[in-house]
Amino acid sequence: MPTIKKIKSNPFNLEKYIGELDKEVSDLMILNQSSSPNISSFILQTEKLFGLILDKKVDKIDIIRQYVQGMCENILQKDNLNIIKENKNKIMKVLQEDFWENITFEDVEFIIKELSPLMRYFEPNPRKVIQIDAPDLVLSREKFEKEIKEDIELKKFLEKNPLINKIKRGDGINSYELLELEKELSALRPELTIESIQRYQKRDFLLFLREIIGLTYEYDPKELIEQRFDKFIMTNHFNSKQIEFLRLMKKVFADRKHIDIADLAKHPFDEEQPLEYFKIEELKLIVNKCNRIKMK
Repeated sequence: MPTIKKIKSNPFNLEKYIGELDKEVSDLMILNQSSSPNISSFILQTEKLFGLILDKKVDKIDIIRQYVQGMCENILQKDNLNIIKENKNKIMKVLQEDFWENITFEDVEFIIKELSPLMRYFEPNPRKVIQIDAPDLVLSREKFEKEIKEDIELKKFLEKNPLINKIKRGDGINSYELLELEKELSALRPELTIESIQRYQKRDFLLFLREIIGLTYEYDPKELIEQRFDKFIMTNHFNSKQIEFLRLMKKVFADRKHIDIADLAKHPFDEEQPLEYFKIEELKLIVNKCNRIKMK
């Protein structure tokens, strides 16, 4: 099992540190038309180590360690390729237990920058199943609703939170505000995230918010978001291929309530090659436009 030594990076600059690295990696993923889904998945899993190191969650670091080492053992078998031969020492480095005994932010950055490009050579073993991130808490709907109603701290939060009050007034909130609200809610109850509510409770997160606030609703939030997205499409001059891609983006955004430029290198966008339709700066502007759509 790994241990944690004193973190070299200032933990108060963690968000900035990860943000800068994420932007650098995300742009590379988007610009690389031949980017493999295995690269994206590897980066997504490895990035989790930043938070786990900060929180000293040794058991969960060990789960990621097993994943990373399994991927590296796989590509190491491709020793007939020059690029694997040239990077053998780097691959072997993460297979050593002492690398994980004192893992730091800089070590994680090394994995992402040096090893993730090699994951294009990964070939899955159909007999081996790797499971990452099984949910820590999945409640039945009945038990979940009962606990939510009886949570006194949550009730106080819902009465005073300014973003909740914007929803109550009918002003709506954009994606950036929704993510901030999600962060505050999950600090009170870890299961109150967009993904958990929509995946395990089978409810749209915005509808869930209105229910716990005590508001009624006469519309489907997804439909409202899609209508506003359609308005954006119609007020700009896009060609048929661009519109087709934007419609896919609309469906994803309406469901997830947020989209990042890095998402365009992942499923379901990874096979669409967005840079065939838009320049990278145009994509960034469209992503920003999405995230500023008012949601109620």
